[in-house]
Amino acid sequence: VSASQLAALAALGDLAFREPLLITGDRTIVDGYARWKLAQLTNRPLLLCMEYQLDETEALQLLLRTHRRLNGFIAFNRIGLALDLKPFFQDMARSNQRVHRQSDGSSNLTRVDVRTQIAIEAGVSTGNVTKFEQVIKTAHPKVQQAARAGEISLHKAWKWRNLSPGGQLSELHLDQAKKGTKGTIR
Repeated sequence: VSASQLAALAALGDLAFREPLLITGDRTIVDGYARWKLAQLTNRPLLLCMEYQLDETEALQLLLRTHRRLNGFIAFNRIGLALDLKPFFQDMARSNQRVHRQSDGSSNLTRVDVRTQIAIEAGVSTGNVTKFEQVIKTAHPKVQQAARAGEISLHKAWKWRNLSPGGQLSELHLDQAKKGTKGTIR
């Protein structure tokens, strides 16, 4: 949780704690983590919570949908989380194929496109899911870290992925220097 987000919540006083935290049966916070963090920092002993009976997959889906467009929860990180749902969607696709085969004996299967489902959950295009997977496989760890932190875009990290490790780092340092210069000028 950023300091500015905590400061904004703290400025609300008790109003910040009016809405319940959304949690799962195993006490995983789906919505309200910043309020929970503020409660810890201010030694607030009790918080209003609403418990949902969700399994891990359902909790992750709700988390992604709830925070899809929040500042700080960038596409790179949403895709990384949504990829945890890949086994769930693959099972769903296999199940769908079995049911379709049994119903008409045809080899034309009703498909559940796993990549599309992941993109929908993350609130991005399927192309960005592909870019993410390629960046994770081939980009320098520092480039991945910069993309994860929102310092560079997923697209920029993807464009640099085929450069040599030294070339990727050079591009990253050049990009950071440009941003630093622009910030200084402002």
